Amino acid sequence: MVEAKELPASSPRRYSEMVGHSDGGRLGRVLNERQQKSLKTDRITLVLGPLKELETVRLIFALSAEGRSCTEIVRELDRRGSVINGKPWNDLTVLQVLTNPK
Repeated sequence: MVEAKELPASSPRRYSEMVGHSDGGRLGRVLNERQQKSLKTDRITLVLGPLKELETVRLIFALSAEGRSCTEIVRELDRRGSVINGKPWNDLTVLQVLTNPK
């Protein structure tokens, strides 16, 4: 059986973790939060996350590259109506996106 594991829902994903068998089996569906691969032989492959989240992450990095602070980025996200898990962005969630390797 082939499975997939999502990254925690507490932050937007640049990638989702997709799990496939070591024998080269196909990638499967994305599992619910906190689910894990079931077999030691399964291998994790990173794939791009949902398009809306990718666009938000790209915007955050673009604004950071322009030299904007986390507070300024939060204001821009709020202006655009962007939310994370139904809640407004804050400085810490933006900082987590900028420093999280996944």
